[in-house]
Amino acid sequence: MTNTALVVDLKKRLTAWSDGVAKDIDTAGVFLFGSLVYRDGAQFGAGSDVDLVVLFPDKPMDALARRAWLEKLLEHKIRLEAELASVLIEADPGKPLCSIVVPTPREITGDIHKDGARGFFKENAYLSLLNAKELKGLPGAGTREIKDRLAIEGLRFAQKKRNAFLAVNAKGEGGITPYAGADPAPKDIMRHAAMAAHSDDRNADPGAEYDTQEGLDFLTHELYRQRGAASAYRYLHHWLSIRRGARGDVGPLEASDHLLFAEIIGDAALARLNKPDEQLASLRGKHSTVWFSERFAQAFPGVRGVQWFDEPEQVKTRLLRLLEPPLEYADAQPVWWFRGPSNLPIRAFGHVRDRLYQMDESELLIRRIAAVKPGPYYCDFLYVELDPMEPIGICSQTAERITEEMSDEGHFGYYWEEYGLVDGKHVIGRSQYDDGAAEVEGKLEDVRGRTELRVRYVTPYNFIIAANQSPINNGDFDEVLLNAMSRMLRGEDCLEELRKAVLRLPKRH
Repeated sequence: MTNTALVVDLKKRLTAWSDGVAKDIDTAGVFLFGSLVYRDGAQFGAGSDVDLVVLFPDKPMDALARRAWLEKLLEHKIRLEAELASVLIEADPGKPLCSIVVPTPREITGDIHKDGARGFFKENAYLSLLNAKELKGLPGAGTREIKDRLAIEGLRFAQKKRNAFLAVNAKGEGGITPYAGADPAPKDIMRHAAMAAHSDDRNADPGAEYDTQEGLDFLTHELYRQRGAASAYRYLHHWLSIRRGARGDVGPLEASDHLLFAEIIGDAALARLNKPDEQLASLRGKHSTVWFSERFAQAFPGVRGVQWFDEPEQVKTRLLRLLEPPLEYADAQPVWWFRGPSNLPIRAFGHVRDRLYQMDESELLIRRIAAVKPGPYYCDFLYVELDPMEPIGICSQTAERITEEMSDEGHFGYYWEEYGLVDGKHVIGRSQYDDGAAEVEGKLEDVRGRTELRVRYVTPYNFIIAANQSPINNGDFDEVLLNAMSRMLRGEDCLEELRKAVLRLPKRH
């Protein structure tokens, strides 16, 4: 077959394939570029690749929706590889014969390419395979410049992972290799998560945006926040928690979950671009340890070392001063709660009645607190101890699990219940909350958007509150903190020991 005949044949096959993709999974466009388009394919040879841009459907899509769509596109890609292998008989069948770039609309308008190629979407020559039009640049390319360098890095990273996920041959071999390395997650994921979530703190040391610990914290929080939205987020949160030191066993990070991490990072990069400038200035220039130290001084003036508070009104006054709004800013979440691997930001805190408080989704029956000022301002923290609440009454195994966890063989040493509260009054099980449907007063109802998640501790429990960038937020310290918290629940007073341990931790930047 002559080169011209080969080019014509390939374009026909690619057009038919594109039509199939559009009908099956929807797409805003499929475009051919590279040697098959340049000079009518004169430079396309046996060693050449087929280069495509495939657009997501023209509708809003979150990270999980994009992953699901890409998994379907992968099935079409494998079939395309088999067809190309039957035509390009001189090519290596063990390698992918086609490379697919999949940008989001914002990556197109920002002209953001996975490898940083300037003008890639704006200046390149393309052939639309859905309507046979020749184009210089994709529609809308380069019309909205992006100046945020960290957002650019996050968007490039997500696009690059999509390309790698689809880089398989006709047998489905290749793509993203499953990860089972020594680090909790692949370093490139942790590093780009840190970049996308970076608060632009002007006091931070150069390079803080590449801190893999920051990336891990962001991913853990984001997966915890969305764990009720879909089982995929729940699984990934479970996987990451165990990789960070929680008990249990998990297998390697598979390609599709690797991809979901990348899409979450892509969404975080987009969120950076959607923050109003006036909100971005709200905490900019103030390190979270400075913010927390100022709040701590106002709530616990004169405290040096360790001071306990167990009188309910004193506890209430101090907590509401320390955790008064705002706790969540457009560019930062400065205050977190810690208990070993379970370390998360505090977005909202309020008093319900008597000794009962609510911290985000958690109900807290607070018994006592201890303000701890080890020395330097950046080491301040608060110890919080809870009394058990009555079980909510919908979990038949709660009494058995309480007995199990309070025994010497208990896995956690404490137990909690998770449930949904529909319209502020109707209690439903966690599984019904996850499904978004429940029987309410004898009627089967859609409860999506009407239900709030609640977490209730039905055994004694404790944790500490500190700045996000406190020395306590250190993966190497998680086991020490977890051990101290468990001993405190058994009646030991470990706070002086904990105070000294925090003093020895390195300052975070």
